[in-house]
Amino acid sequence: MSGIDWKREKRPGTDLPALLDTFRKLGVPKELVATTGIAAVKTREPIALMVPLIWLVANEAKNLFVLNEAVPRSPIFHEIPMYALDKHTRIGLEAIRNLVKFNHEIRDCLGKFVLSDQWNEAAYMAAFYADAAPLASKLSWDGADQLEAMGTKADLLRAGVPPEGIEPLLQVFRANLQNLNEFRAQSLCKKLGPLYTPAGHLTSEGAR
Repeated sequence: MSGIDWKREKRPGTDLPALLDTFRKLGVPKELVATTGIAAVKTREPIALMVPLIWLVANEAKNLFVLNEAVPRSPIFHEIPMYALDKHTRIGLEAIRNLVKFNHEIRDCLGKFVLSDQWNEAAYMAAFYADAAPLASKLSWDGADQLEAMGTKADLLRAGVPPEGIEPLLQVFRANLQNLNEFRAQSLCKKLGPLYTPAGHLTSEGAR
C-alpha cells in the first residue's frame, strides 16, 4: 500500500493516502499521520511507516512505562558525540572500516561467523547496535523488549550475520568501543584539516 520498496523504488498500483487514512481511522493522531506521510515521501524509507504501527501497539498495551537505562560512554570531540558518527555518516563508515582493518578481535569474530565479502556490512550494523542505538530513556511496554530484539536480529541477519554469531559480534564491538571512538576521532580530524588532532580534544561523555 505504501508505494515504497525496500530499495526506495516506487511500486506501481499502490495508494499511500489510503494507507494514511486507515491509520487515522484506527486512532493514530492526525499530526503523527501527516508527519509520517511527509517522511515516507521525502525519505522513501519503509521504516517511516512503522511509526504509526508502533504507536498503535504501544497505546493498546496494558503496561506502558518509561524505561531508563545506562548507555555506553561516548566521548565528545569538537562538540560532536562520537556515537553520532555511525553507519549513517561517511565519517562513521570510514571509522568502522578502519576498525575492521586494524582490530584483531573484531576481525577474528567476523572471520568466525561472517563471509569475508560481508564483513563491512556486518560491522556497520554491529557498531550501530553497540553504541548508536541504545537510549537512556525510552517508552516501553510488555513485549517491547522482544520486538526490539527481533528487529536487531533481522537487521544483523540481513547484514550477513548468522543467528549464532549475533551476540558474539555485538559483545566484541561493545568491548572495543574505545578503539572505535579513536578511529572516529581520526576520521573526523582528516575531515576538519591538519590543524586538528584527537589528542586533547576528546572530552567527557555526550548526552543522549
